[in-house]
Amino acid sequence: MFLDQFFNSNCSANWRGHKAFWRIEDARLLLIKVVTDACSDVPKEFPIEKLFPGKSTPLLASWYSGKLVVGIGKPHRSRALRPQYDRYLVITVANGVVLGSTEQDAAVN
Repeated sequence: MFLDQFFNSNCSANWRGHKAFWRIEDARLLLIKVVTDACSDVPKEFPIEKLFPGKSTPLLASWYSGKLVVGIGKPHRSRALRPQYDRYLVITVANGVVLGSTEQDAAVN
């Protein structure tokens, strides 16, 4: 895979070898930064120019279209691999632009 040349994982809690930070601002999904060695106490910021030559952050995520599902409130304790919430915010994105959002009960999700 293309990203394998940049990211190597040294812990099972971060098998992709990186962690990305995002923000929604002015109805745009923005990539804020990417760090490597995310399990470390001091993760290293990865130069975004290596992935997107000539670009800097914050960077419009124009390559992304789909739905983002965000838990609302405090998660329930669970043995599941991901936290469980009573309600979710579902954000619809097209080419990095937020088209809208809705709240849904967990039973619908």
